[in-house]
Amino acid sequence: VSTDTNDDSGLSPGALPIPVLHSPSMAEFVEKCAIPQMAVVITGEVEHWPAKGWRAEGRFANTCPNAAATMTYFQPEASLEFAGLAQSKRMGMAEYMSDYIVDEQMLAEGARGAAGRMAVRDDANRTGLSTRSPYLWDLSLHDECPAVLPDIRVPKYFADELLTQGVPIIGGDSMIVWPTMMLGGAGTGSACHQDRKATPFWLAMLVGNKRVIMYSAEDAHLLYPFGMQDQGSFTTFRFDPFDPDYEAYPNARAATMY
Repeated sequence: VSTDTNDDSGLSPGALPIPVLHSPSMAEFVEKCAIPQMAVVITGEVEHWPAKGWRAEGRFANTCPNAAATMTYFQPEASLEFAGLAQSKRMGMAEYMSDYIVDEQMLAEGARGAAGRMAVRDDANRTGLSTRSPYLWDLSLHDECPAVLPDIRVPKYFADELLTQGVPIIGGDSMIVWPTMMLGGAGTGSACHQDRKATPFWLAMLVGNKRVIMYSAEDAHLLYPFGMQDQGSFTTFRFDPFDPDYEAYPNARAATMY
């Protein structure tokens, strides 16, 4: 169970650090992560990826200018959609890049591009997150930009890719095929959620910073699940680890935050 925001504001008060391993051997990964089912940050594995050289207006936008995805906005209470992300219009990659991501500095700052610098409306329900720009969430590279798939090297720890054949989108009839790409300026992010099929997902950071808070699946019932379900399991949780309200959600005190 995890939640994320695109910034680098550090460890949340009361959270335990997620272990960091530098290029562990397969045996070390199995012993320290897979068997105890612990989350881990692995360093030294993506530096050699061709994808590490992608830039906001570089290979991806030039190779697949017609790639498109549904934009999302963080609306935790107003929406019952997965991860508190309300779907907005479908937008082409070239339009999204020119309107919201002009260069890597703007990506880091969450600034608007050619569409003009519109007023930022901070979401009162979520400290640190705002609706200044949409969050490009789960763009399927297999469907929208297969030419860049060779730029990605699946780490040896995750060679068995369960979802590369696709699964139905929650609440819909269409399929989504992994790997997918997420892109957003500073402040974009998601609500506390559980990934598809309650499986252990892996995430590679190519540009910028992402702050992630995680919980053991055994603590999921303490985080006030609601909304859409995925094969009987709730996918989204009312408790907000980035802005914890323990008076409204007292059971969350008993959950261990990483």
